[in-house]
Amino acid sequence: MALKQKYGNFDSLMSLSQKAKCKLQWWVLNVENSHNAISHLPFEHQITTDASLFGGEQNVKGYPLEHHINYLEMLAIYSVLQTFTKDKVHMHIQISCENTTAVNIINNMGTSHSDSCNPIAKEIWEWCVSTDIWLRVAHIPGKHFTN
Repeated sequence: MALKQKYGNFDSLMSLSQKAKCKLQWWVLNVENSHNAISHLPFEHQITTDASLFGGEQNVKGYPLEHHINYLEMLAIYSVLQTFTKDKVHMHIQISCENTTAVNIINNMGTSHSDSCNPIAKEIWEWCVSTDIWLRVAHIPGKHFTN
């Protein structure tokens, strides 16, 4: 936003919010340990999720369906991940879902476009880091989706 206010001038000065300062501090503390492997072994488990609004359910993990489907899909992924991996560590898991937004937000470890989905993506990846799970989320087109 500051860059936009300064008409793209990268040399202009700006103030950082407390949230931005916290994120920069995280990078200062973690940059040497943060990495992304070029490749991973094949996944050991594959899980398919669907947070459809048409299944007759009134909520997903206690959240009313008034939330956006992208949010609900990410909640479903997080819930399944926590349930499936609660006693597991050190593995590579692939989750397949038909929601391309959820796939992209999780695979990119967050987004700047959704204030509601970004915290869930952060929680998912913090869960994966704490259990040493490498997660890959893949899109499966709705027409190929089977329950």
